[in-house]
Amino acid sequence: MRSLLLGLVTTLFAITTAAPTLAQGPPVDMAARLETMAQLALLDGRWEGEGWHAEPGSAERRSFRQTERVGPLLDGQIRLIEGRGYDAKGARLFNAFAVLSPDGAGGYDLRSYAQGRVGTFKARLRAPGVMEWTIPAGPTRIVYLITVKDGVWEEVGDFIDADGKANRFFSMRLRRTADASWPNPIASGRDAEPSSGDGASRRS
Repeated sequence: MRSLLLGLVTTLFAITTAAPTLAQGPPVDMAARLETMAQLALLDGRWEGEGWHAEPGSAERRSFRQTERVGPLLDGQIRLIEGRGYDAKGARLFNAFAVLSPDGAGGYDLRSYAQGRVGTFKARLRAPGVMEWTIPAGPTRIVYLITVKDGVWEEVGDFIDADGKANRFFSMRLRRTADASWPNPIASGRDAEPSSGDGASRRS
């Protein structure tokens, strides 16, 4: 057992010391990446509110309650977003997760996980506090527009057909309710102890 543990430690040490060499590539302008991500800091926190959505081609709107929690990770290199929607009785309708990171060209890559689907989409700031992200779908596309101002998060979703006509199918309005304790740092050295103070787990 002792030899097995020694071998494991030696292997882990070799991988760790080799990682910088294996990861070498084009120089990374970390300051520029952090500056790009800092422009999204106004999304950080816990958000709650209401919204509606409609199925494609339907005029029927279905209401929901929504929570979002957003926070930086890797010293601000990325931002994590988790959204949860609930019906009037409190049953969870959906749960989505996304990772925002710089794309190296002044915009963002949004890696989305929702309803069993995974995709990476382009996002950009149209103005301070105004972010747009797009899902291409052949000759059509879905465009989401988020506007954050004075502690209010407003988001709309439009289906854009091949002729450029927009059909709104989604809208929500949230208010910032608190700082988010998520994502938590790993407890080590000066890092804070994890807590469940954001309350999201109690909503599931």
